[in-house]
Amino acid sequence: MSLKQKVYKGFVWTGLQGASSQLISFVVFLVLARLLEPESFGLVAMATVVIAFLKVFSYFGLGTAVIQRKTLEAEHLNTAFWVDVIAGFVMMLATILLAGWFSEIYGEARLEPIIQCLSLLFIMTALSQIQVSLLRRNLEFKTLALRTLVGEVTGGAVGVALAFSGYGVWSLVFRQLTTSLIGLTILWFMSDWRPGPSSSFKHFKDLFSFSINMMGANIVDFFSRRSDSFLIGYFLGPVALGYYTVAYRLIHLLVEFLGGTVNKVVWPAFAKLQDDLAKLKTKFYSTSNLHGFIVFPVYLGILSISVELVPLMFGSQWQESVPILQILVFIGIISSISKLYDTVFVSLGRSGIWLCLKAAIAVTNVVAFLIAIQWGIIGVAIAYTVVGYLYFPIYLYLLRRIAGINILRYLQGLSASFFSSLVMLGVVFGFKHFIGSFDNHHLTLLTFIATGGLTYLLLMVIVSPETIKQLREVLNSVLPKRTRISE
Repeated sequence: MSLKQKVYKGFVWTGLQGASSQLISFVVFLVLARLLEPESFGLVAMATVVIAFLKVFSYFGLGTAVIQRKTLEAEHLNTAFWVDVIAGFVMMLATILLAGWFSEIYGEARLEPIIQCLSLLFIMTALSQIQVSLLRRNLEFKTLALRTLVGEVTGGAVGVALAFSGYGVWSLVFRQLTTSLIGLTILWFMSDWRPGPSSSFKHFKDLFSFSINMMGANIVDFFSRRSDSFLIGYFLGPVALGYYTVAYRLIHLLVEFLGGTVNKVVWPAFAKLQDDLAKLKTKFYSTSNLHGFIVFPVYLGILSISVELVPLMFGSQWQESVPILQILVFIGIISSISKLYDTVFVSLGRSGIWLCLKAAIAVTNVVAFLIAIQWGIIGVAIAYTVVGYLYFPIYLYLLRRIAGINILRYLQGLSASFFSSLVMLGVVFGFKHFIGSFDNHHLTLLTFIATGGLTYLLLMVIVSPETIKQLREVLNSVLPKRTRISE
């Protein structure tokens, strides 16, 4: 199978994994949002910030180095595995001991047992990282997809069952733990690789010379992405954080699906092309066009129906999340498409520059959040979005400087999807204004979605037939011959 076919199959399998797992996760989230109060989500969001903060110090980025490295020896894998396991175990114990201190910082005593239970995620993650990295390196995304789907279904079922039984915030905690445990079990069952005793400091240095920048990038990226939740929880309390979390969670799900899917598939493929910059650039342009075809209509579509979507899906008690969602839609666009930029930098071994960029964004975000917190969660959401767009030209400059990407050609490739999505947005708003809504809210929402979707597809068929052709190639790469889409 050619690299192109593997990439196409990777897109489909990772897309199916992302769509299915995010759909399952979102459906479970909807159910739990109706069963639990905003305060429960706020408490778990606070605890998750603590866990995510500590996790960046237990992750050395060795799995990333395993994917990027041209040649691997058994000692590289063994060393990476045992370092991850030791670090995970140490961080689990440290978290249990420090949980009370973190709860005092927040002024919320209920956080301590929640943080202690979630500390188990450290060791589960450590036991998974090298197997996941090997599967991604070999473009074996089907195995990863099956593992994720089963974990999400099982974890979701446990969470909903506990919520119905009146366990409140603990239903959210055990949902996370169950999902991780099931995923770990399936991964070890389906993966052929097993760690051995052979390891060495030399092999650790080989990997760490690259991964130290990845570790640093993860640390600063944490402050960039999580400081908003920490500051909202600290200054405004769990209820405000609950409203912010619902909107942020929806955008985060989309970013992980729309941006993360591309990152997971294209990264190992780009790494294989790091010595052939011409092919890498060609792959970048084609991937960007297909990526934009999906990203722009999804986010602008969410913007067009946000007023109807939030109360219908989550309940009327989440109405205050609507303006937050409308603002975060715009940072979602930038976050999704910039995942591909990150992939280029790391695949070419320029993790140092990537680290510096992430550090600058993190510092700017924290300062912006500290200033904006006085205007509440609306101010924080606006600050997050503004910072993202301020750094967009810098990303483009680095793409041209490091990889020789023709920025004009790149933006021209995105223009058809962007302007078609703007027309779609105008059509949906026009439909609302001149025709209005129906008595059946579900029918109203479906009508808006169908109207916008058909408008966008018709425009893309007219103005960008080459993108539609590329999409057909991707689908045909995994469909049986008799069911393939003809021109």
